This record gives sequence, C-alpha cells and structure tokens, in this order.
Amino acid sequence: MSKKFNVADILFWVILITVFISRFVYLGSIPGGINQDEAFAGYEAWSMSKYGIDSWGYTNPIYFISWGSGMNVFYSYLLRVFFYFLDAKTWVLRLPQAILGVLSCYIFYRSLKICYNKKTALIGFLIIAIIPWHIVQSRWGLESSACTFGMLTGFYFYLKALKKIKYLYLSVLFYSIALYSYAITWVPIFFIALFSMGYLWYINKSNFLHILGSGCLFIILNIPLLLLLLVNYGYIDEIRGTYISVPKLLYWRSSEWGYDNLPIKLAALYSIYIEQTDFFIYSYITKFGLFYPFSLLFMILGVISLIQKLYYELKNKKIAYNLPMVLWLIIGIIYGIGIYPSPTRLNFLYFPLVWLIVLGITFFKKKIIITSIIAIYLCSFILFCYEYFNNYNKLAEQEFSIGLEEALVFANSKREVKKYNIIITDGHTIYPRVLWHQKIPVNDYIRHSVWRNYPQAYLESAGFLHYRFEDGLNTEKISNDCIYITTKNNRYFLYNFNIEEFGRYIVAVPKN
Repeated sequence: MSKKFNVADILFWVILITVFISRFVYLGSIPGGINQDEAFAGYEAWSMSKYGIDSWGYTNPIYFISWGSGMNVFYSYLLRVFFYFLDAKTWVLRLPQAILGVLSCYIFYRSLKICYNKKTALIGFLIIAIIPWHIVQSRWGLESSACTFGMLTGFYFYLKALKKIKYLYLSVLFYSIALYSYAITWVPIFFIALFSMGYLWYINKSNFLHILGSGCLFIILNIPLLLLLLVNYGYIDEIRGTYISVPKLLYWRSSEWGYDNLPIKLAALYSIYIEQTDFFIYSYITKFGLFYPFSLLFMILGVISLIQKLYYELKNKKIAYNLPMVLWLIIGIIYGIGIYPSPTRLNFLYFPLVWLIVLGITFFKKKIIITSIIAIYLCSFILFCYEYFNNYNKLAEQEFSIGLEEALVFANSKREVKKYNIIITDGHTIYPRVLWHQKIPVNDYIRHSVWRNYPQAYLESAGFLHYRFEDGLNTEKISNDCIYITTKNNRYFLYNFNIEEFGRYIVAVPKN
C-alpha cells in the first residue's frame, strides 16, 4: 500500500467524520423548536402511521393538501418508517434529512470520481462537507429538501449508466424520488431525463431496449403524479381509495411559474446566487451565505473548466461525462428563471453550483494555490460552525418558534381545573406546530377545524378544540377566561395574568 494511498484514505475518513459530526451533533436542539413546514410533514407522517389517514382524511395520498395548496409526500412516507421504530420526536423527524445529507456528500464524491479523478473527488468531498447551505439543509426536516438527494443520486447512476446501461433503471428510480419530493422539479427533471436518454441512445444504439425499458419504468413510477395533474386540472374526479388517494387541492399552484415579472425574478436570482444575501435564516447565516461569498470566483472558473472539459470530450469523441452536468445547469437555470425565486425553491440547482466551485478550485494546477484555497475554506468552516452552534438558535427563534413546545405543555397543565381556551397570537403558520407538538388526533383536528379564509392557497386556522389562533394580540379584547401564548413584547398588556417565559414566548395564565 503506497504512502499516497494512505494519505488519501485518511483524508477521506477525516472528511466523512466531519460530515457526520456537522450533520448530527445537537440535531434535536439546533435548530431549537420547529419550522412550520417540517412540523406539517411530521404531523402528516405521524397521522398516517397512527390513524391511517392524513390531515384531510385521505388514505396514502400521493400529494398532501395540508395548507390547501399541497405538500410533497416522499419525506413524510420516509418518516413513517422511522416513526415505526422510533418515537415521533423532533430529532427523529430530522434524522432522515441528516442521513440523506450524509449520503449526498458521499454520492457527490463518487460522482466526481467517475468524471475526473480521486484528487478532484476528495476536494469536492471536502467542499460539500463544509458548505453552509448543505449543513443547514441537512439539519432540519424541510420535505422539499429531499429532492436534492433524489436528483444527485439519479445523476450519479446516470453517470454509471454511461458505461453500464443497466444503471439507468436506478437513475430513473431516484429521479422519480425527486419528483415526489418537490413538485417544482417536475419540468426540469423530465427534460433532463429526456435529453440524457437521447445521449445514451446516440452513443450506443444497442442501448435502445434498456432506454425504452427505463423510460417505461419512469412513466409507471410517475403515473400517480399524472393522475394528480388530471384531477387538479379538472379532467377526472379525485380518487379516494382504500390503498391510495389522489386529492383535489383547494388551490393548484400552476400560476407560480412563468416569464412574467422577469426583471423582479432576475433581481432575486442575482441576490441568491451572486450576493448570497437577503434570505430567511433557515437557508443561510449572514456573512457566510449559501456557499461562502468568495466562492463566486470559483463558480466562474468552474464554468470555464466545465466547458473546456466537455469540448475536449466531444472533440475527441470520448464519452461526455460532463454533458449531464451541463444539461442539469442549463435546464435548471432556464426553468429557475421562471420561478418566483427563493433559496428553497431553487435548491435543485445547488449541487451543480458546488460542482462548479470544485472545478474552479482545481482549475489551478499548482499545489500551493489549491492548498491555500482549501485553507481559506477550512477557516471559513470553523467560523461558520462557531456561529451556527453558538448563535443560530437566537437568530432563528422566530422562524422555528423556539419555546413553543414547552409553552404548550405548561399552558395545558394550567387548564386542567378550569377548561380555559388557549389563545396563541403568533401568526397563521403556528397551527401545524401545535398539531405536531401536541399530537392532536387527526379526526379531532378534521372535525373541529375552523378556517378564516377557506378555500385559499394557504389556509389560516381560526382554531380547533381548545386552541384559538390570532395574528397578533388584540389588546382591547383580552379575556380573563383564556390562557394566552404570545411573544415576550406583549407581556406588559397582560398585567392581570401570571407570566412564565419559554424561549421567545410567554404564557399568561389568569390570576383568578
């Protein structure tokens, strides 16, 4: 065994350990609390596990109604497996995402190794291990984030299919997982799969039967999504089956894509990809951006390097391993321009951007330059970890409603004698967190829910059972017959109540 192999082997394991630690340590407490989207995904999974139906009474839906305009199902179905073996706690809700994050890092390494060499793959493994976007994403259970794993894994098996065509079946399987993970990826994945299969047929006509077979598999796997389109465009009635359901959503969000308001969308894309600023805290931390701000230089160099490598492959009639990444980038960007952008809506493009960063770093040939660049990334990573693990909960207490779970437990303990209603005054996204933290029986939730704005794309709950929800504290209608859960800035309006603090909340209990 050579010295060079030993060094590379040691580096691989050091990076892998770094991936595990940065994705798993304090998983249940950083972020503290829970975000509304992961809460709803968790509640849907728990409800189906315990009662066999989702929050709207459907058995095994292929898309959730949830808020009114739907949520993706893959992550919740994955959670059902974890809830079967483990308790439905917040850290368990996030565990699959952390596992997918670790697997994604390894698959990213393997993909680079197929296309280039072990040195480039190790550099890429390190970069994806310490990039802020991927660390933050892997540590909370946003259901749509699973699409990045599906797309990357589908991409990886497609690279392997360039040599062994049978891997194409696995490629379409994981692309299908991405489709069930995030509806916004449907169009780009369809075109990526179409052009990718076309290239496989072009380089080897004998692949036709496997291409046809994998194409049929792709169609079969996604027939439920086709039915969803037919139902929600009014061609067929919704399906409420014993084993599978295809629901009619209250609002079908087809209007969210298009090339209207293009200057606004381009400005948002500039903010996300170039400036890496003005995001919600659950996507990034100020100063560090999604990829560290200085990575823009390497992205630009990476574009040059990717074009050069593809040109070399095509000119010399070699297998174009760089073509799938070029397709992913071009199709993703064209489609992404038509979306009303946000960091989460564009997450299907982040792996290609990290790929460009890696190629940008290896664009330099001198070892001292590459070593210096890596040192800068490692210093940035250390600073990021210090900020994230020390200050993130303070920065993100609003987005993750830190303290709500403890406040709910305390408030419910105080209503045991007098059956007070509990009024929660923290916006219309608070109710899925109550569902999750309190594990409200789904039939009770369905039977007793009162909506303010039914039917709308994003429903606002007025209340269910003994919970009432308000967007803010109405200081002119404070009742001495209710318990209030509200934010700390409202404590001075509740001087006739006993006050307890929990994170960003206070619980106000009548003194009488």
